[in-house]
Amino acid sequence: MLSRLLAMWMVFLPVENAHGQSEVRSQDYLRDLIVLSKVLGQAHAIETRCRGDNSQAWREHMQGLLDLEAPYQTGLRRSMVNNFNIGYQISQAAHPVCGTAAATDLDALSETGRALANSLTRATLDEARLP
Repeated sequence: MLSRLLAMWMVFLPVENAHGQSEVRSQDYLRDLIVLSKVLGQAHAIETRCRGDNSQAWREHMQGLLDLEAPYQTGLRRSMVNNFNIGYQISQAAHPVCGTAAATDLDALSETGRALANSLTRATLDEARLP
């Protein structure tokens, strides 16, 4: 479910405005973006733990997010990648095996990710309405 919301949300996130200039994002937006990166890393770790190393759906979502929000080597991109990796390490340590706790955590991560994606989408749509 989070993957569908993320895919829908990503459609609304312009990297550049109509004049080809990067958009300035609020601190709240950037914070949510970095937290979402961590959530995606956590989900990726659980997914690979439970479905195997070939399961790359969450990593692919992260790559899409990076392509949209930080396509160049910037501080934002580094922060997003670092937080994805931190999230991955946290979930790997918390779930040495796939079990009920992993499924419960993945459900909670999905709710958190959904809330973050909704917040980011609202911010982007609100910004698009500004003159």
